[in-house]
Amino acid sequence: MKETIEKIIDKGFKSEADVNYFFSSIRILLEDENTEQFRVIKFYSDWILHKKKDNIKEMYNYFEELNRLFNKREVLWDRHVVNKYIEELTSFIHLKDQLKILFKKINIPAVFLYEDELWYLFSNYLRKLIINKPINFDRLKSDFKYRKISKFVVAKIAPFMVGIEDALYWMIFINTSSFPLHGVIPESIGLVD
Repeated sequence: MKETIEKIIDKGFKSEADVNYFFSSIRILLEDENTEQFRVIKFYSDWILHKKKDNIKEMYNYFEELNRLFNKREVLWDRHVVNKYIEELTSFIHLKDQLKILFKKINIPAVFLYEDELWYLFSNYLRKLIINKPINFDRLKSDFKYRKISKFVVAKIAPFMVGIEDALYWMIFINTSSFPLHGVIPESIGLVD
């Protein structure tokens, strides 16, 4: 699998299909690796390969903790606080850092992680692959009577988000509200077609 990934990187990322193939190869490679160390990579590898994803295990502990914070009112409907929390798992910066660690560990040179223009191309294709691919949390364990996260999605449009038209937004749907908690993904501003 290492040779396959090297060939993909050497060829360059010229389409969404290239990025999709890259992540499907990474997913196979990571089957024998410590998932916790590379959880952002694993998360993206699972997410982009499905039209709709149910119960991504890498996200469960993360979203269960967020659900706990909602219910204990430690995190209220403050999108800035939640955005910071969400970025720890979904940030392309964290993805890039984990890819650097992984490739260093298995000795694969990856120029696209160090050159801004190449990273821009890669991440722009990746953005297109995650738009409108909801992650459902129907099986999310909840010991709470009140709020339960039901869905997480990234979209080009979010309710009442005005003034930023060329960005991606995260939205978290919760069973106690018809209005999702939402925020902008800062790294996406100016990069969405």
